[in-house]
Amino acid sequence: MDARLRLLTEDDIEDGAALLEAAYGRPGTWRQDLTLHLALDPDLWFGAEMRGRLVGIGGARWYETFAWIGLMGVLPACGGLGLGGRILDRVIEAARERGAESMVLDASAAGERLYLSRGFSDHGITTLFERASQGDALPACGVEVAGIEDLEALAAFDASLFAADRTAALAALLSQPSTLAYVSRAGGDIAGYIMARDKRIIGPWLALNDQAAGSLLAAVLTLAFDGPAQLRIPGQNPSAEAIARRAGFVEVRRLRHMALGPYPPQRRDRIYGEASFSLG
Repeated sequence: MDARLRLLTEDDIEDGAALLEAAYGRPGTWRQDLTLHLALDPDLWFGAEMRGRLVGIGGARWYETFAWIGLMGVLPACGGLGLGGRILDRVIEAARERGAESMVLDASAAGERLYLSRGFSDHGITTLFERASQGDALPACGVEVAGIEDLEALAAFDASLFAADRTAALAALLSQPSTLAYVSRAGGDIAGYIMARDKRIIGPWLALNDQAAGSLLAAVLTLAFDGPAQLRIPGQNPSAEAIARRAGFVEVRRLRHMALGPYPPQRRDRIYGEASFSLG
């Protein structure tokens, strides 16, 4: 029976979260992630349905000139039917309709072949790290708590490194009760910021220098986490990996960082941690 592609809705969040857990073979913040994405980009998230059952999903976060694709998953029992390719093609089409010139993503080993078949090119790696020990104590100097009142300044700083206006995404993250944010300043100007959410995920984490980045991570690591804290570190920033390892983080897995079309002019060397694999 052929699958029907359709837009996801809030009614799909529970089934979608269960699908992603089955597809990726591990628990995650799937429910929270889907809720966030459907609030931000309801026209860029699609599901494949067979006999009334959701069997595949995927979507993107729109950043004007480019889109960040993520949370692509198909039920294991429905693999090999071409559903992932159909969903990916529809997501790309919808993102282009909104004006995105390029697509960016972090690909699992299982997804690399699909993305290569659609013309995506290799742009390094993004590595998932988890904290396995206390590590060395990092100095937390010049760091203060940030809140929604700091959104405009944080978004402007973020855009200078991420190469896109993420005001809506940052506002959504800051408004979540589980999110705590810190900012580092130098001479009154922002030198970096970091967020922690869902008592598990650290990111986004951006800074102008390693000193600010280390102080921000030190502040976040004073918080209580449910299980090992996680970081998603761009391969273009070896300093971030060094700081994380010093703080007791270890590598869990590597994902291939890929793009379709011209790569956005991001400062990946100043992005110490992504917000998530689906937000960038």
